Amino acid sequence: MKSEDARGTTRIFAGSRGEVPKAVPGEQESACVVPIQFYDRHANRLRDVALQEEQESSVLSSQDKRLAVIEAALTVIEDRGLRGSTLDSIANECGCSRATLYRLFPGGRDTILNAIVSTETAKLFSAIASSMLPATSVSEAISASIYEAARFLEGHRALQKLLADEPDTILPFLAFDGFESMLDQVVAFARPFLERWIDKDTAKRVVLWSARLTVSYLLCPAEGIDLTDRDTVTRLVDTYIMPGVDILVGSY
Repeated sequence: MKSEDARGTTRIFAGSRGEVPKAVPGEQESACVVPIQFYDRHANRLRDVALQEEQESSVLSSQDKRLAVIEAALTVIEDRGLRGSTLDSIANECGCSRATLYRLFPGGRDTILNAIVSTETAKLFSAIASSMLPATSVSEAISASIYEAARFLEGHRALQKLLADEPDTILPFLAFDGFESMLDQVVAFARPFLERWIDKDTAKRVVLWSARLTVSYLLCPAEGIDLTDRDTVTRLVDTYIMPGVDILVGSY
């Protein structure tokens, strides 16, 4: 049990369950006096810890919310295409308000779309890296990267929706300056994986060949060529890419 005296201290009486024990004749009251400032300092420390945990939690929840918005936007694109993906439709799919979207993505719809591109590109590169890393040869690494890229892109429902219904929204990224910019990113990412066996310049040229070949067959499928089939990809690489690699390597 606690009581405060005139000196601004808290008196804690000894007793079971915090109760004041009954007075016993001949014995003095058992008590300890604790300054009230002790509790203030303790409360302040608890408050600081709670605030820190709340801040860390808010950072994590903000990241989770951003990912949730991106997933919701992808779902909307799958259903309505890019032109039908308004900020309101994304907010409805995500179960939040427009104000929340603007807090998470200050630029609004365009910022969300840019975040989608960055997130999905990172997923693609991660899948390709996982496939190339265990390879034991140039041909195996190239085949694995083409197969994994094709599997990812063919299975990307939002991308396939746009290619089928709104190709004009995608083609700028696959033509002229847009395509060259994309190739630069692919080269910077994939070249180090091939430099385990070939020199830097040759690795760059091989990555370019492989990327152009992959995009070509994905956009203009040929009969009997299925890049999501491992055996088909292996034959393609052995027929059209590896002879060029052998020539380049032999010329040094």
